[in-house]
Amino acid sequence: MTTQQPTPSERAARAALAAHFPPESVAEDIAGFGAVDTWLRRAARSPLALYQPESSLARALPATFLIPSDLQWPARLSDLGAACPPGLWTLGTGDLHQLVTRSVAVAGARNVTESGWQSALEAGNGLARAGHTVVTSLAHGVARAALYGAQSQGGEAVIVMPCGPDVRHPDDQTELRGRVLIRSGLLITPFAPGTPASANTLHRASRLMAALASASLLIEPHREPNRTPFTLHEAAGAMGRRRVYLAPPVPPADETLTGAPVPAVPEGARIAPTVADVSDALT
Repeated sequence: MTTQQPTPSERAARAALAAHFPPESVAEDIAGFGAVDTWLRRAARSPLALYQPESSLARALPATFLIPSDLQWPARLSDLGAACPPGLWTLGTGDLHQLVTRSVAVAGARNVTESGWQSALEAGNGLARAGHTVVTSLAHGVARAALYGAQSQGGEAVIVMPCGPDVRHPDDQTELRGRVLIRSGLLITPFAPGTPASANTLHRASRLMAALASASLLIEPHREPNRTPFTLHEAAGAMGRRRVYLAPPVPPADETLTGAPVPAVPEGARIAPTVADVSDALT
């Protein structure tokens, strides 16, 4: 016997699909049948028949769920193709479309050197002064320094989280989250409430960062060649119109913490001696 589901709204259907399926597995059906029919088809004859999309969406408050028909949805997310999420959970009062119109994603090592920390701090500071939104995470190291730098100038930030909007990752981020929200920034994630961070979610968050921003600035990515910075670079490189910059100092090819050689400059990336070089290229 099949349980007949009430017909959910477009927003609730997309949130339900995002909570239970990878974007690539539902993208074609959403394009062909719409989100509501896709959810009803997937939910029928499965344990999901008991899932209530509308009540689940309501329980996510204060997080709201942004969908492509909203004016705040950035059109550039279509560059993700089938990997574009059905929607995004957001916390904050900022307008995502406006915030990322002039934006730079900043990423780099968590185990950052003192000079790397200073470079990231100055990058966030300079980007904010030039009117760019900093798109980053709440990770330790480069991301956190860039965020501090932007906030010191009253700049705005979009934080991309590799977990549900109600999950703290890293654990010590409560103060930073509050500071971002107070300054009309946004915390966004493609992952449903309760989703923990994992290697897969970190990878997807990096791709989302690259898609949102006009350019990406990498600081000391050679220190962690298999983590977020290089994922961000690869994702940005796959989107032809995205620029990737590498902040000095640039190491020799054989100088890495892991012992595995990496290129001194990732393929397709440009050296940006100063933040002004990045800012000028985007004007």
